[in-house]
Amino acid sequence: MITRYVTGLNDDAALARHRRAAGQAWPRRVALVCPGIEDNLGDLAIHDATRALGEELGVYLDRVPYLSRERRLARLGLSARRYFDGALLGGGTLINGYWLDQVEAWGDMVEHAWTFGTGVGSSGFSQGPGFTLDPRWVALLSRFAAVGVRGPISARRLEEAGVPRVEVVGDTALGLAATYGAGNGTARDRFLVNVAGAPEARRDEVETSIALTVAAARELASAGLRPLPVAFTPWDSEPTAEAIARLGYDEPVLAHADVPALMTALGTCATGIAVRLHGSILAAAAGAPVLLFAYRDKAWDYLDSIDARRLGLDDTVTPDGAAARARELAAELDQMGAHVLERSLHWAGIQRAYAQRTWGAA
Repeated sequence: MITRYVTGLNDDAALARHRRAAGQAWPRRVALVCPGIEDNLGDLAIHDATRALGEELGVYLDRVPYLSRERRLARLGLSARRYFDGALLGGGTLINGYWLDQVEAWGDMVEHAWTFGTGVGSSGFSQGPGFTLDPRWVALLSRFAAVGVRGPISARRLEEAGVPRVEVVGDTALGLAATYGAGNGTARDRFLVNVAGAPEARRDEVETSIALTVAAARELASAGLRPLPVAFTPWDSEPTAEAIARLGYDEPVLAHADVPALMTALGTCATGIAVRLHGSILAAAAGAPVLLFAYRDKAWDYLDSIDARRLGLDDTVTPDGAAARARELAAELDQMGAHVLERSLHWAGIQRAYAQRTWGAA
């Protein structure tokens, strides 16, 4: 108990020193409310893309994961409205019940607030597929200076609830296309393989994902491509390795990578199949069209935003159906690769323009 208390005090002191230094170096500062980045490559990519854009616009974005700590720092003038020019709800699928209290608190702690590429609905395995928008979200977002969401499904949900000034700006990770979209100059001779696991996932769900992945992957391998297995969270490693083993390959799973290493690896991919939403999104930002398991509405939200619904596999797809979809995709890789890259670059441009007139102008 005492050790934890002392550690907390030391962490507070270290962050206070960091904030004072940042305050001297950056006249414009915005609190970044976003998912944890420690064990999820998709969330890390969102974070890195958003912060990089902020730096280009002269805005320092600081992630604020612990509300109680921020309230303590606010007493020192190192958080809330005395320090930050506003708060940015950045990326992820955060407009749901889980994030409401934290975002509502930040709405009261700063003068201005914005959302940036955020999704509306279930965030994944930890939440069921059903969704109802809490009226508190409507009241909160109606006070925001700007509301930029991932895709048309998110926009429609907010607009139908009465939230004004909603804009589609694409998934924030698509901003990486401006840096990585051209690939890395090497041959695209691999295909992404990702099977998601999670503590909340049922074993039968994971087994179905493995079976569908293997069926589709066999078709991509028969086209002369070699698998690139990627774990976007620690829980993905085991089921992804299982899928690779069933394919008959001895390929190590790429895990614990940073964003540049991940995007460089994805630059060698011509296509792929993924369960994680950001497997498909980050591959698209690198110029590779990837079949995506649409186990939540957030997948269709993204696919609709890039006009690529045919890349989605819904819960009625069988292994034979997944294999057929993979054959169809393999026959049009050049066309679809150009399409997903063009749409990714489109949203990267939209995001820059949105940021310049909203949170980037704080």
